Amino acid sequence: MRALAALASLTLAACSAPGDEAAVVLYDRGYALETVLETADGITSPDGLLWHEGSLYIADEGGSAIRKWDGRQLTTLADASSGLMSPEDLRIASDGQLYFTDDSAGGLWRVLQAGGAERVAAGAILAGSEGIAVDPEGGVEVGSGESERILRVLPTGETEPFQGRRWGVAKPESMVRAADGSLLVADNREDRLIRISSAGAMRELSIPADLSPESIALAGDVLWITDSHNGRLYRMERDQPPETVALFLGDFANINGVAATAEGTIYVSIQSDLDAGEGYIVRLVPGSVAGASSP
Repeated sequence: MRALAALASLTLAACSAPGDEAAVVLYDRGYALETVLETADGITSPDGLLWHEGSLYIADEGGSAIRKWDGRQLTTLADASSGLMSPEDLRIASDGQLYFTDDSAGGLWRVLQAGGAERVAAGAILAGSEGIAVDPEGGVEVGSGESERILRVLPTGETEPFQGRRWGVAKPESMVRAADGSLLVADNREDRLIRISSAGAMRELSIPADLSPESIALAGDVLWITDSHNGRLYRMERDQPPETVALFLGDFANINGVAATAEGTIYVSIQSDLDAGEGYIVRLVPGSVAGASSP
């Protein structure tokens, strides 16, 4: 791991050109910042992230793989030998089953206990699968950027309509279930963030006009949002207007996935060069010193 220098906001103009070395501007100086994984460690260009029971799960889009990092060892759980092409997002159900989407292969997938993965639901309506959320009733919700729908996949593997076109959702890039049962959806095409209550009522949340939500993650009442178009990490508390926590520049500008621990540590994935298979995962540690013990 290597600590990253947090630049003062006055350096923005000097560091914004493509091709510059990686740089991060911390608007909230209560965080320490460090790189925890990079291409040399065995990842390529990571997308979706998930923190669960002390481990970080990674949808490694550039490497066509699902990986797990326990803070010391990086393990590949499934790869292209199972048919994976570009894993997008991932969630763990209450029974411990790890599900993921693949925006090139399409459909809903699950990681097998014996290793590898299998597709459990497919079809044209699930082509270009993007965001994924765990249904409290035992199913899984999957967003499709091609059909512009959100489908519920039942434990039997059957699919049924859930939401999507009804609310004008075009590209459900990332989704997460809140403690109250509502579903938060980041629409990366229409630049919208919406909340759908357990009763089916939709409410659009107020976000800046230039915020294009890429990935979202919940930690208690705090929603974390990445914006890959502008390289910004946002924090949003109780549906209040989001505030910028960090700005990523140069080789770090294309931020994608985000995961949050209960202790407040934030992980962010970066695709510095998808075609070349280069990327990073960094973390922001609150009230700590980079390199110190943290979840």
